[in-house]
Amino acid sequence: MGGDEILSRVWLGDKFDNESVLKRKISTIVQVSVPNLATPVCAAFQKSGIELVRFGKGDDEHSNLLPVFGEVCNFVDKRLKQKKSVLFWETGGGAASLVAYVMSVHRIGYPAALNVVREERPGFKISEGYAEQLKVWQRCGFNVYETVKGEPHHSKYKIDHVLVAITEPKKGVAQSKTEAQSRKSTFSAGVPQAVVFSKSSE
Repeated sequence: MGGDEILSRVWLGDKFDNESVLKRKISTIVQVSVPNLATPVCAAFQKSGIELVRFGKGDDEHSNLLPVFGEVCNFVDKRLKQKKSVLFWETGGGAASLVAYVMSVHRIGYPAALNVVREERPGFKISEGYAEQLKVWQRCGFNVYETVKGEPHHSKYKIDHVLVAITEPKKGVAQSKTEAQSRKSTFSAGVPQAVVFSKSSE
């Protein structure tokens, strides 16, 4: 499937659609929670002067993307201010991260953001695991971190209460809180550093 422009200069595409990337003059490719690219693929993009940046390490819907969403949003905003075009690879957590970006930019909820993407990419879907994390992202106000005396810290208050809120309503409060605490531990890691595969101007 070829790339689709979801927002101005923000695209979503298939990682194997190299021709589409070159045709649309994409300057930066964002990969989220995908394994390292094969050397030939990296080399081909680098030769074309395209920047590849990877966020996160997992490669399934249970990978924790909450700390990654904010990093990706900030990164994309920075590239757009530099008048560059950014393409999210749909593989891994790329699609979910794009939705998170749409939510953050337009300050809209998950369902509305999903519709924005589907207007340009009919049939677009998000896995259940990532959809749940996007709902947490919404309830956290598009920021799972808080600033304390100028330093970023994990906002445990947000995560604790949000995870309890999305736990199945049929379960008791005590059980819900226990599950939330257990799941919260998977969200407590610091923000992963992006891995850049090609030189770029900051």
